[in-house]
Amino acid sequence: MREFIRLIALYFSPGKEYLRALIIRLFIFLLILCVSFSVFVIGLGFTVWASYLYLAADFSPPVAALLSASIAVLIACLLVLLGYLIISSASKREKTESGGTSSAILSDAANLVDQYPLQSSLAAVVLGFISGSSPESRKALSEILVLLNSDPYKQR
Repeated sequence: MREFIRLIALYFSPGKEYLRALIIRLFIFLLILCVSFSVFVIGLGFTVWASYLYLAADFSPPVAALLSASIAVLIACLLVLLGYLIISSASKREKTESGGTSSAILSDAANLVDQYPLQSSLAAVVLGFISGSSPESRKALSEILVLLNSDPYKQR
């Protein structure tokens, strides 16, 4: 853990403004993503409430609530199905485009995961969420990883 903190401190040293700017942009993007998700959930709640009020005029309140909930669950299932179709088509496309990967890179990654299991799993969760949220975040993460893979002791 000390090595990780030392590495982060090294990349925030003077002369690393580009990396610092990338990380700040990434955190701003995550903040905006969280706020927009919260607004979306609130809007969805109002939509379900409005459908309940509309249906309550024609049906009894329990039936209107059941219909509103059923519509919300149906829409959620359709969104999950749409997301699954998009992800599966993208993964098929990536499998056909990508060739074989080097076994040396995979063994290095496996050694790091064996050495730091907790940090690896936390990094995988955070990076998976970030990279899945936006193409801009994927670009920023790839730039950060390229900078991190360069020699940290070499001055730029």
